[in-house]
Amino acid sequence: GLQNISNNFVSGLILLVERPVRVEDWVTIDDTEGAITRIGMRSLTLTTWDNQDVIIPNANLISNPFTNWTLSDKLVRTVFVVGIRYQDDPHKAQSVIKDAVTMQPEVSLEREPRVLLTEFNASSVDFRVEYYVDVEQFSRLAVKSKVMFAIWDALKEADIGIPFPQRDIYIKELPAMSGSGRRAEETGSPATRPQAG
Repeated sequence: GLQNISNNFVSGLILLVERPVRVEDWVTIDDTEGAITRIGMRSLTLTTWDNQDVIIPNANLISNPFTNWTLSDKLVRTVFVVGIRYQDDPHKAQSVIKDAVTMQPEVSLEREPRVLLTEFNASSVDFRVEYYVDVEQFSRLAVKSKVMFAIWDALKEADIGIPFPQRDIYIKELPAMSGSGRRAEETGSPATRPQAG
């Protein structure tokens, strides 16, 4: 117990000196993502998307890899995939999607949004959508929702569809059944049935 307290205290000093994280930085530690709201001598507090406060010992932060999304600046990238139907023009779709993203005032234009054709899937042609948001001013989750609604409306207005998964089913035709319930080739016809001899 005392060793853990000592490790966390020393780790707190390292955090204060090296400053790999600061209050209001957006970080991912293990499977937890959120904003740092307090840095103490033994632990730090991380506030998640759903406003939960997670207490993380300082030693965990120092001894394990973590991601600080806002160490160099407050622009955080958001990435998601949009699929269109094969019968739609991908060049037009790319332009429509990019315009829809760029027109949102919360999307930063310091780094240009990108819409890249990335994959031909079984039911869709997929585009990777990338843009940046200043997380000091806007909620990344709220902006993503707004951007996705804008893309939906723009594609619908351009008569470009977002497909649902499709599956082709092939049914092999079975031979006709005889009156006894057996296939005709199993019973044989009178002309081909073996003669007693």
